[in-house]
Amino acid sequence: MPSRTVEKALVLIAALFMVLSASILAIKYTNWRITLLFSHTSTSRLEQTIASYLREFPVKSEIREKAIGILKEYLGKSGVVLKESVSVSARSSSRVKLTLYSGIIYELIVSVSGSCLGTCDIYLKLLDSNYRTAIVKTLTGSSFIMGRYSSLHVNFTLHPIEEEGEFYLELDNSYSILTSKNVYITLRAYYPSYAFNDEHFKVFAIGHWVSMNIKYVSDPLAESEYIAPPSETLRVGAGDCDDYAVLLATLYRSVGLNAVVGLIDTNGDNKVDHATALVYFTGNPPEILKGISKWASVLGIKVGQISYFSADGGVYLIVDPPMATDKNNPWSIDHTPYRLVRIIKPCGISQIGARLNSATTCPQ
Repeated sequence: MPSRTVEKALVLIAALFMVLSASILAIKYTNWRITLLFSHTSTSRLEQTIASYLREFPVKSEIREKAIGILKEYLGKSGVVLKESVSVSARSSSRVKLTLYSGIIYELIVSVSGSCLGTCDIYLKLLDSNYRTAIVKTLTGSSFIMGRYSSLHVNFTLHPIEEEGEFYLELDNSYSILTSKNVYITLRAYYPSYAFNDEHFKVFAIGHWVSMNIKYVSDPLAESEYIAPPSETLRVGAGDCDDYAVLLATLYRSVGLNAVVGLIDTNGDNKVDHATALVYFTGNPPEILKGISKWASVLGIKVGQISYFSADGGVYLIVDPPMATDKNNPWSIDHTPYRLVRIIKPCGISQIGARLNSATTCPQ
């Protein structure tokens, strides 16, 4: 009898142990499921927040006014693209290389000095890349920059038949037997009024302004992830990567550009850890590079490359100040890996970027 009692007690203990083990496993599994669900819900909530910002803020007055204000500010800018002093020996000549773009207004100022008997001058000629005399447009019409000058001050644009690119300012002192000349050259560039509605100008001006004026700062400590409204990022003048992305995308969208937010993997684990603004273009990368380079050149900024993701029928240009090679070029990213995981559009649908995995650079 006692042995049966002991046996029953052991069976009861074993059953209780099994129930307790199953309960512990169930609790652990439930907590794990809750954690995963919370993580997924949190991610979805953040993406929905970004989508709502893209949908709502481009039509808000403070965003559109800021974007238009930036375009007006840059349209009024000018820059010295060349400032050089050249010594030209007697019976010799020299050439100064210029990079000129169609549509941009140039102001050329030249002065000559030296130990001359009387007026010092130089025979000056603007040549194209084939060393032929270039045709320009001035206030008086089509013309050449050619002749003997002791000083010169002329405003010009390239004639439409001229291909933009390399040009040369030839300084000819071969007619002077004994006297060397010092030639002082200043070339200043101005934006034409039509640039205001050019898509590449919009990308350059807004992207450059944000890169130069918004500082990087981490999220508040109390928040695991905080996405500021673009109006707040503008007001405080700082934000983290997703704040940059949202601000840029909404500013671009407010002036008619097709901009979205890309969620990026920078660690190679196929998990989102970064965000960037993406601007869609139907043109090919060399055209985009040329367009941005043209407008950047007015301020003396050289654009060596752009970074982008290929898409059906076009490309997504990356504009990412926190990850850029330098502040003047927020469209140039030099980080590996840099993989597009999802795209967030105003409709709130995140699309898997199956064909948009690796960022590509387009060198000049």
